[in-house]
Amino acid sequence: MQKATKPEIIQDKLDNLELGSSIIKDSVIKQLYGHNDFFTSRSFDVHYCKAKKNLPNKVFKVKDGIIQRIK
Repeated sequence: MQKATKPEIIQDKLDNLELGSSIIKDSVIKQLYGHNDFFTSRSFDVHYCKAKKNLPNKVFKVKDGIIQRIK
């Protein structure tokens, strides 16, 4: 069995969010990459955008580092 990639992990986290629930961006970055700097934050943003495209029936909003499912 293959280990899940970082983009797959991010997509799973977004897919498992219930309507109205949220996750903190910094905690997810630290969990996946071990630390948070400009480059890991940018990598997360790229993977996050791709994951959102794979979940067209769900809508997310990011404000002040908190990712919230709104639809």
